[in-house]
Amino acid sequence: SSTFAFVAGAPPYASAPRRGRDSAMVGRRWRLWMVVAAAIVLIAAYSSFLHEQLPKVLRFAAGLRARGNEPRVMLGLFAMTTCAAVVAVIPSGSVLVSASLVAYVYGFWGLLLAWPAVTLGLSIIFRIARSLQGFSKYSASSPPACLQGSTPQAIIKGSRRMLKERPKRTAALVTFGFHAPFSQFLLGWATDLSQVDDLPACFLDGFKVIIPIFKGMALRDLVDIMTPEAERGEGEAVVRPPTHWSAIVVKLLVVLALVSVVLVAARAVKRELAEAEELVDEGVAARSP
Repeated sequence: SSTFAFVAGAPPYASAPRRGRDSAMVGRRWRLWMVVAAAIVLIAAYSSFLHEQLPKVLRFAAGLRARGNEPRVMLGLFAMTTCAAVVAVIPSGSVLVSASLVAYVYGFWGLLLAWPAVTLGLSIIFRIARSLQGFSKYSASSPPACLQGSTPQAIIKGSRRMLKERPKRTAALVTFGFHAPFSQFLLGWATDLSQVDDLPACFLDGFKVIIPIFKGMALRDLVDIMTPEAERGEGEAVVRPPTHWSAIVVKLLVVLALVSVVLVAARAVKRELAEAEELVDEGVAARSP
């Protein structure tokens, strides 16, 4: 044991608690290095996969772009974005990918397709949560394990009183200030908010899809710059205004500005909900004997 303690970095005759702390620290360091090594391997594998599959993905996107005026393409992209919003209850970046593809095909006008699709997806999440609550053994007072964390409980406690006074505004604040799909699931499960009062929150939060829209536009400009005119797919031979690097820089700056605005607004929302939660706690303490 003395030899192990010496190897672990502790003096040979260190006390047992100290040897235990040193051993735990060594174990944490090894786990950290294992996580870093696994991350490097995954990044390398993903880069290799992306290098092989990226030309196919770009050809597929170019084909959609060439057939963008077809109703089935519009309907398919709308359905894909709606499903991506529903799947995003578990954060996965699905809305980022689908909205970027919409922007790659339609440019800024893709916002008119992606915004309603995300709004519909958020409304579907709310309805699914409300339906599951009716058929589940759990209730709003005793939610399932996924809603028993500190953040969900803080959202519920801070917004429950505000929902009674100003339901539409509170639903919009909760949805905008936190991860929107999960917030909609939370509102549908743990509150008595009506679908009509929740719809403005879904509509307003759908506007945040403008961030991946600009990212998709920047990717579109980049592909146009890097692809010679002779190598463009069928239907892309239409003469378009020349794209410059400055256009990509402007779009990326717009993305940074929009992200900053969203973060500032989200912090303000969280602060207001925290104040409401403190008022609830003070009220409970005042009523208790």
